[in-house]
Amino acid sequence: MDYFKESFVNMLKDEDSVPPPLLNAKTSYDSRNEIFPVSPLVDGDLFSKMELETIFMIFYYQKYEYERYLAAKELKKREWRFNKKFQIWFKRNAQPKEANEVYEKGDFLIFDCEEKWTVKKSNDFVFEYKHLESEL
Repeated sequence: MDYFKESFVNMLKDEDSVPPPLLNAKTSYDSRNEIFPVSPLVDGDLFSKMELETIFMIFYYQKYEYERYLAAKELKKREWRFNKKFQIWFKRNAQPKEANEVYEKGDFLIFDCEEKWTVKKSNDFVFEYKHLESEL
């Protein structure tokens, strides 16, 4: 990543190659140099138009907390729930086969962010509510 940042900085030294929107951007900037914005550049409404995998990418890899928050908010709108124990997003695939105050058991969709980067189906999974992230 430093390579790309350095390349971008070198490109910007030549004012002819700087795109006009970058020169006129109205956002807060990092005090080390006035090239890289510190404030988020993504509007919250944009998330509703994004593909699911893109939202997961933002949630797991974006460095700005605000964008991660917006990604989590959109995933919750799409009925995904975050399991704090496994650090993975889950979604009911059918009504629970069994449910009480402690857990629910049933078929879930699970986003595999470590091996395959895809949605997998898990049958008879036990989702303990104590591991459910209920706040954004």
